[in-house]
Amino acid sequence: MKQHLTINSLIEKYPEFCSNVYCGFGVGDGWLPILDKLFNNMKHHVNQIKSHNKWYTECKNRPGTDPNVLANHSLKEELNPQVAQVKEKFGLLRIYIDNTDEYIDGLVSMAESISAITCEDCGLPGEMRDGGWLRTLCNSCDEAVKVAKKELFEKYAKTQYAKTQKEINETNK
Repeated sequence: MKQHLTINSLIEKYPEFCSNVYCGFGVGDGWLPILDKLFNNMKHHVNQIKSHNKWYTECKNRPGTDPNVLANHSLKEELNPQVAQVKEKFGLLRIYIDNTDEYIDGLVSMAESISAITCEDCGLPGEMRDGGWLRTLCNSCDEAVKVAKKELFEKYAKTQYAKTQKEINETNK
């Protein structure tokens, strides 16, 4: 059975990246699988660098290692990427991460691009919608938002009408 992702479950699953999120997570559930894949790929990349550095150090320190084996290799800078903020901005996923390299920056750009065609509420294919606020939604979620806005407006209008009628009645007394 597939586990339902939550922001808290992502933070628990990737504490090495998410333990010091100082500006928070502010996205819909539909984009959480994108973040899960991003963090998983980041974890793989960081672990590959650690494995490479371990191999390089062991080979370099091993007596009799042929220098040609190491000629095209060197120690790579170890990474400690830290998520600063994840949010929606202008209908797209925005991910701010400190201490990255070009590879992780590319992963982040890809995740942000995928959000442009993924409903931020449910994760189905979506598109940018402008209903006063730019959002990426599927047809079903867009319709639900429109219905909720209409109901909220009607409730507000009724309340304002009742308030106005009450004021008129009090003025006419």
